[in-house]
Amino acid sequence: KMMAMSLLVLFQARGSSDNPDGLSFDITDYGAKPVPALSTRSIQTAVAAASAAVAKKTSSVAFVVVPKGKFLTGSFALASGVYLKLSEQAVLLGSTEQEDYPAPGWNWDPALVDTSNATNTGILGSGAIDGQQMLWVKSYDPQNNFLVPRTWEGVNGCVGECRPKLVRFVDCANVSVTGVTLRNSPDWTQLYRRVDGVLLQGLTVTGSTQWGNNDGVDFESGQSIRVLDCTFSTGDDGIVFASGNTNPNRISSPGIPLRNILVKNCSIESKSSAIKFEAIDFGGCDHGSIENVVIDGIRIRNSSRGIGFQQRNGHGNFQNITVSNIDIETLYPTGTNWWGSAEPLWISNVNSTKAEGGSGLGTIQDVWFTNITAKAENAALLSGIGRPIGPLTFRNVSLMLAVFGNATCRKGYTGSASGCTDYRPVDFTPAVALGSSAGLRIEGAGVADFYNVTVTLKTPKSGVFPSYWLSCVDRPTLSYLFDPLPQKFNISGLPIACRHTA
Repeated sequence: KMMAMSLLVLFQARGSSDNPDGLSFDITDYGAKPVPALSTRSIQTAVAAASAAVAKKTSSVAFVVVPKGKFLTGSFALASGVYLKLSEQAVLLGSTEQEDYPAPGWNWDPALVDTSNATNTGILGSGAIDGQQMLWVKSYDPQNNFLVPRTWEGVNGCVGECRPKLVRFVDCANVSVTGVTLRNSPDWTQLYRRVDGVLLQGLTVTGSTQWGNNDGVDFESGQSIRVLDCTFSTGDDGIVFASGNTNPNRISSPGIPLRNILVKNCSIESKSSAIKFEAIDFGGCDHGSIENVVIDGIRIRNSSRGIGFQQRNGHGNFQNITVSNIDIETLYPTGTNWWGSAEPLWISNVNSTKAEGGSGLGTIQDVWFTNITAKAENAALLSGIGRPIGPLTFRNVSLMLAVFGNATCRKGYTGSASGCTDYRPVDFTPAVALGSSAGLRIEGAGVADFYNVTVTLKTPKSGVFPSYWLSCVDRPTLSYLFDPLPQKFNISGLPIACRHTA
C-alpha cells in the first residue's frame, strides 16, 4: 500500500504538462493531400516548422495537426516540444512500401512514428493511426487460425519479424499519447525504450487476433510510466514490461531497470499474455530489474494467458509489484502459435542456457496479488525452476477451473484431451508438457503466502469432469534432469480452500 501511494503521489506531481497548449501547424498547409498521395515529406516539413517555433520560443509547444480525412505516410520523427494531433475522423495510414522507411546506421527495425532524443512530445487527439495490417497478409494457416504475414527479413540487415511498428520513442522524456486509436499494426503497436516519463491515457489499441507480434505496447527500460483507461485487443501480448532489449534487430543494452509503473482501469484481450513481465534475450544485451509496479483495476477477457512473469536469462529481479482488483478469463487458443495455454497467472523462473554472462539469474520476489477473480481452462502456475521465486503473497484470490472454449491443450489438433504445463519460451523440450490440469500448480522452489484463496472446479455442461483434471492444487515433484536444484516450496498462511460447483 505504501508503494502504491508513493507512485500515485509521484504521478500526480508530473501531471501539470499532460495537456499542453501551443501553436498549430496543419499538414495540408505544407502540401499534404488525402490518399492515394504520399504525405511523408509534408508531415516532416510541418514538424520542422513546429520545432523551429519552439526553438525560437514563439511557442512553448507546437502541434502538427492531421485534419479530417485519410493521409498516407512513411516513417517520420517528432521533435522536442512537438506533438502530433489527430483531429476527429483523421486517419494516418502507414505505407507498406519498404523505401518509405529509411534505414539507420545499425540493424534496421522500421517504425512509422519514430522519435528519439526528444523531450515533451507525443500524440493526442481523437483520430487514428492505421498500419494497414491486412495488406501485409501473405497466407492463411487454417490449422492454427493464423494469418501468416509477409516480411522484409534480410533487408538492410533486418532479422526475423521485419515489419514496421506503428509508434516508437527511444531515449526520450515526458512523452504522452492520449485519446487516439492505434490500430492494425504490422508489428508491435508501440515501443517505449529508455523513456523517462510516459503517459498513455484513453487509448484504443486494436489489431487482428489472428496476427502474431502485434503487441499493444512494449516498454524496454525507463521509468515513471502511466497506462490509464486504455483498451487493448491484439493478437499478441497486450502490455509488455522488459528491462532490456529482446530482439536481434536492436542494439545491445546495458540492462537499465524499468521502474515506477502504474497501470490502472484498462481492458485487455490477447492471444498471448494480457500483461507480461519479461527478461529474455534474442540478441546481445543485459536485463536489469523491473520494480515498483502497481497493476490495478484490469479486466482481461478471451486471452491465452492472463498476467505472466517470464524470467529466463536476465540478471535483474522482478520485484516490488502489486497486482490488485483484477478480473481474468483465459482459455486455450486455437493452434500452437501463441505463448500461453489458458493460465490466469503464470509466474515462471526457468534457467536458460543463454543466461546473460553465464550466471546470476534474477528472480521474482516481493509480489502481492490482492482481490483477484479468475476463470480459466488451465492452472495458475508458480514455477521456481531456475532459481527460487518469492516471497509471493496471495490475498482474496478466487481461481476457477472451467471448460468454455477449446477445453484442452490440444488446441484444435488431434489427440486425446489433455491439460498441459506451458514453459515457453525455453530452450528445452518439451516446451509444452502435456498432462494433467489443476486449479493451481506449484513446483520447484520458492516461498508463497496464501490468505483467503479459493480454488473451484466447475462441472462442465456434460456433468463429467475432464479425465485430465487432477485436483484443486497440484504440487508435483519434477525429475532431477528437469530441475536439479532442491525442490522446496515453502507455503504459509491459511489453507487453500477447494470447492466444486455446478
